[in-house]
Amino acid sequence: MIEQGLIAVAGLDVYADEPNVPERLLRLDNAVLLSNLAAYFETGRVKVLEPSAT
Repeated sequence: MIEQGLIAVAGLDVYADEPNVPERLLRLDNAVLLSNLAAYFETGRVKVLEPSAT
């Protein structure tokens, strides 16, 4: 959808095959790619770590 122009701009921080980012996304001028930011926030850490603690 980004490539077809249906989405004007996107900020992405989660990818289907982390840590591998699809090459086609790296070439887009209308996408900002970040590392997964969920772990930097308390709620994200809880959601990730809680299932492994039980």
